[in-house]
Amino acid sequence: MANLIKKEINHFYKLRTSARKLLSSYILIGVASSALLTFIDAYIWRDTNDAVAVALFNLAFFIVLPVGFYINGLLLKRFLIGSLYRGGLIIIGLTITLLIFYSRCTYPFVIVYGFVYGLGQAFYWANRNCLTLEKTRDSDRNYFSGLELSVDTLINIVFPALIGWMIVLGQRFDLYSIKVSYLILAIVGMYLLVKAGNIVVKERYNNPKIGSLRIAHMTLKWNGVRAVKVALGLTEGAAYFFPTLLVFTHLGSEEIFGMLSSLTSILVAAAAYLFGRLVKSQNRIAGLNIAVIGYVLAAFVLAFLDPPYAQVFFILISSVSSIIMWTATNSLIMDIIDLESSKDDNYAYLYDRELYLNLGRIMGVVIFIILYKIVLSEDAIKYTPLFLSFLQAIAVMISGFLFARNERNRTQGS
Repeated sequence: MANLIKKEINHFYKLRTSARKLLSSYILIGVASSALLTFIDAYIWRDTNDAVAVALFNLAFFIVLPVGFYINGLLLKRFLIGSLYRGGLIIIGLTITLLIFYSRCTYPFVIVYGFVYGLGQAFYWANRNCLTLEKTRDSDRNYFSGLELSVDTLINIVFPALIGWMIVLGQRFDLYSIKVSYLILAIVGMYLLVKAGNIVVKERYNNPKIGSLRIAHMTLKWNGVRAVKVALGLTEGAAYFFPTLLVFTHLGSEEIFGMLSSLTSILVAAAAYLFGRLVKSQNRIAGLNIAVIGYVLAAFVLAFLDPPYAQVFFILISSVSSIIMWTATNSLIMDIIDLESSKDDNYAYLYDRELYLNLGRIMGVVIFIILYKIVLSEDAIKYTPLFLSFLQAIAVMISGFLFARNERNRTQGS
C-alpha cells in the first residue's frame, strides 16, 4: 500500500509546477462548489416549489455562456488571463450571494440572476480551458483530467452530506433558520472562490494568443467534435438540476440530497480516476460509447421503475456515465485542437466547442420545460432523461460517422 501511494505521488510530481498550481486552484473551487453551487438549485426550489423556475435559471445560464466566452476572447487582448479568471469567480460568488440575501425567485429575477451567473461562469471556464490546454500535454492530459475530476468529486464525498445536514439540523434544533444556513454558505463560498482566483493571479500565467474568434478552416473531424458536444449538452443541461428535482419531489430535503451527492461522488471519483489512469488514448471512443449506453439504461430505469429506487439508480449511474463521457471527450478534443489549430486560433476552437456544448444544453432544458408545461407536467421529470438519452445516442453516432469519414478522406488523400 505504501509503495502504491509513493508511486502515485511520484506520478503527480511529473506534472509541471504550473499544472500543479492550477490543480490547487481547481481544488479550492471544488470546495466552494460544495458549499455554494451544489445547493443553489435546491434553494430556488425551496423558495418557489417550481421546477420551471429551477430550469429557467439554468437555461439563462446556458444562453449567456457562449456570449461570455466571446466577450472574454476580446478582453484577453487587453487584460491578463489571471485577472479575468478571478473576475469570473467573483461574479459567480456575488451572484449566488445576492440571490440568497435578496431572494425574489420570480421568473424574471431568476432569469436575470441566471444571465449574470452565466457571464461569471463563462469568464471562469474560458480562461480555465485556456490554462489547462496550455499547461498540459498529450502524454499527461488523461491523467490531469482524471486527477482533477477525482479530487473534485472526493471533496464532494464529504462536504455535500455535511452541508445538507447543517442546513436542516439548525432549524430542527432551533439553532438557526434554513435561510441563515444558506447565507453562511454564501459567505464561505465567496471567500474560497476569491482565494482560488488569487492563486492564478499570483502565478502570472501568460495570455494565449487571440486571433480570429472564428475557425478559419472547418474539417469533418471538427464537425464530429461539434456533434459530440451537442450530444453531451443534451443530457448535461438537465443534469445540472435534475438530481435536485428528483430528490425534492420523491426522496426528501437537503440532508437526503447531500447524502446522495456524497454517495454519487464516491462512484464518480473512482470512475474518473480509473478512466484517466488506465484507459489508453486509442480507447477513449469505446469508453464514450459505453458511457452513452449506461446513460440510456439509467434513464430507462427512471422512466419505468417505481420510486425511490429508480431515482437513486438514475442519479448514481447517470453521474458515472456523464463523468466518463466528459473525461473521454475532453482529452480527445484537446488533442484534436493541438492537431488542427495554430497557437493563434486555439481560443477560436475552445469558443466553438463551448458554443455547441451549450446549444445542446439549451435544447435539453427547453425540451424539459415544454414537456413539463404543455405535455406531461410532473411526469416530465421521469421521462425527459430517456428522450434526451436517445437524442444523445443519435448525436454520438453522427459524430462517429464524421470521424470515420474524415479518416477515410485523409487516408485516400495520402
